[in-house]
Amino acid sequence: MDILLEDHTILFQNIKNFNLTHTLLSGQAFRFTEEKGTDEETVFTGFVQDHYVKVIQKGNTLTLHSDYPDPAFWTVYFNLDVAYEGILEEITQDSFVKEAVDYAGKGIRILKQDPFETVMTFLCAQNTNIPNIIRMIQNLCCTYGEKKTYQNVTYSAFPSAEALAHADLLTLRDCKLGYRAPYVLRSAQMIHKGEIDLSHIESLPFFKAKEEIQKLPGIGPKVADCILLFSMKKYEALPTDTWIKKVLSENYSISAKNEKALCLQGQKLFGSYAGYAQQYLFHYARTTGKIQKGDRFENR
Repeated sequence: MDILLEDHTILFQNIKNFNLTHTLLSGQAFRFTEEKGTDEETVFTGFVQDHYVKVIQKGNTLTLHSDYPDPAFWTVYFNLDVAYEGILEEITQDSFVKEAVDYAGKGIRILKQDPFETVMTFLCAQNTNIPNIIRMIQNLCCTYGEKKTYQNVTYSAFPSAEALAHADLLTLRDCKLGYRAPYVLRSAQMIHKGEIDLSHIESLPFFKAKEEIQKLPGIGPKVADCILLFSMKKYEALPTDTWIKKVLSENYSISAKNEKALCLQGQKLFGSYAGYAQQYLFHYARTTGKIQKGDRFENR
């Protein structure tokens, strides 16, 4: 991969195995919007922490326009710093995962997001749909985030832990958080006060990190896995939503009574990169309805 930097524009050239659309629309991040591009390019605009970014993919070239033109930051964020071919080689030893990878074009990456933003995002993401998640995150940013402007684009940064720790519960409910509002408030307070140290959790082995992150209110095993996978590079994490549970049950005959047992069996099956396998299986099942080998493509 080659990197060129000119003013506020970064070019990542000769990228292998990267699909911008599949990555940004795979249920990891909710602050990106797909824009109209040419037939040969894909365009998204979005916000990462307090940064604006416009991302364009044309073939094997990724072009970023941002108020924060730091190649190192975006390399890590878009997962371009990993030995991805080795990961694909390992997870595609499973024939059904290989089918899912081939379908997606080998391009789904796992974003390295800010841990605090990811905690708040997936507290909001419980028991709802993507449009509602986007709406809640937008409301939080507009209400509590710092207002910023870049090249005539005015936007709101993601709120800091301090801002949300001092939030009013009624105002949080006005952001359409519903029953999640107390979880967001108390979690932000615990993080702001240092009762929970996200940097320390990131340094822990997977199962200890998962135990610690669940000390935050409202975070169970599935949300914990999402946070660890999408912000802390714990690639063995295996979020088990409805689609993944169907895949594990019908294609691998794995059915457990609780999330921990299900995760353990999935990790045993897919190994240290279970999170990558999960992303491909989730994408495959959600977009085709296919949850086991031999299935015809259909909506379920």
